[in-house]
Amino acid sequence: MRAIFFYELKDRLEEITGKRVTGRDDAYNEEEKSLIAAIGRIKRLANTARKKGLLELEESAVTIGDTGLDRYLKKLVFFVLDGTDPELVEEIGYSLYLSGYYRGYEGLIALIYLEGVLSIQAGEHPMIIEEKLYALVPAYISELKDIIGETEGESDDELPFSSHIDIDALCTTDSRLIPSDNGYHMVRFVEFCLERLDKKSMSRLLRDIDNNDLVICIVGFNGNTRRKVFDCISEKLGNMLADDIFLMGPVHVNSIIGSVTKLMNIYIRLIESGEIVADDQELIRMINSVFGKGYGEDESDVQKNARYLHKLVDSYETVNNRVVYIV
Repeated sequence: MRAIFFYELKDRLEEITGKRVTGRDDAYNEEEKSLIAAIGRIKRLANTARKKGLLELEESAVTIGDTGLDRYLKKLVFFVLDGTDPELVEEIGYSLYLSGYYRGYEGLIALIYLEGVLSIQAGEHPMIIEEKLYALVPAYISELKDIIGETEGESDDELPFSSHIDIDALCTTDSRLIPSDNGYHMVRFVEFCLERLDKKSMSRLLRDIDNNDLVICIVGFNGNTRRKVFDCISEKLGNMLADDIFLMGPVHVNSIIGSVTKLMNIYIRLIESGEIVADDQELIRMINSVFGKGYGEDESDVQKNARYLHKLVDSYETVNNRVVYIV
């Protein structure tokens, strides 16, 4: 299916760029403006799905027209709302596209709609979807966006959510975990380990952790550790994580334990491969004792203490699995 997509994309781009007149007086034409409006439309749908859930797209979908490309987009959205398998949505979408014999700008918009709806169904972040879609259009279209804007009628409620949560405020708020929580001491130990990583090593560590797990880790971390995380990732990724935190709501304590454990398993792997440099061998032994397989029966005092810590906090069957609110 992807071969069909890129074959058709190539043809549509050649048709569009072949018609464009260089050195013309007007900054843009209506067809170029329609491409930007199409991407803006998908972004607003993505924001709605992300903020309120896929089912809330129905309210937006019923306002889409029933002619031409509007009808095409509406069908795709309702396939998603009906719970149709993504591969089937893709197959039907291509069939409708090919049978519609779309060409030029119209064809490119249809491909944008198909790729956009599939990305929404996959749960991708609206910022990523927007970048993906602008990568499908000629470079000069992206430049025109700054001149003419995306489309009319975009309300503040439809914009990305980074304005809803202040990263600086987030980093001055301590963890909502309390000492009686299952895994409290484990999370504090993880913070102790992360504080001893330089920025390069921290950035390398964060590169391998799934963003969903990283968000859950942030919920359990204190303000200083959160700040270190945000300082070691890009501003764009930071805003995306802040959006995720805003939308996530309460998190179970055991979910935090699971995510910090995944983070420290990556830590161990990178230490063993030499991609993270750590000079404190006793700390490394303790990390392995708590999160790894240990080094055998002949344990040092540090390892024994670590195993005691592990036994103390590794109580996944505990009834103390309350929910934690970050804000």
